[in-house]
Amino acid sequence: MKIRNVLIQTVAVCGISTAIAFTYNGFSDNGINPFIKAANGEIALDSDNGVDGSIGVIRLKQFRTMSEKKSVFLDARTESDYIEGHIPGAILFDYYQFGRFADKVLPLLDPESEIIVYCSSPVCDSSSFLARELFALGYLNVYVYKEGFSNWEKEGLPVEKGLE
Repeated sequence: MKIRNVLIQTVAVCGISTAIAFTYNGFSDNGINPFIKAANGEIALDSDNGVDGSIGVIRLKQFRTMSEKKSVFLDARTESDYIEGHIPGAILFDYYQFGRFADKVLPLLDPESEIIVYCSSPVCDSSSFLARELFALGYLNVYVYKEGFSNWEKEGLPVEKGLE
């Protein structure tokens, strides 16, 4: 009899927790749509640019060349990291707050433009995650500057601070 009560209570707690989680997710700006197909753009790690439906990985030299072409730069880091310093002209688009930034940033992007996404360092995956989401939304000229902002600073290149 005791085991039966424990099982009933366990199922009840799990059910209530699941209901609360789905409710929160549904009302959150950063909620995840459980019915949407996950972004699956491939990151072309062995290539200098995206080919055949892949997302290109670029290095500093290519990044600097692309900046001369008026490409769009997206900083996938947090707002506090962005304020402390970012690549000049980069637009803040914190991947982990996608819902908050999507309405502000996506209208600024042209699906035909080159979009370069970066985050903190080579071990940071936010830029790759954001690039995949953009690719899934139809932005096909997406590149990841995998070396990240830490390399940019290390090379002594210009840095902007603040939100604007």
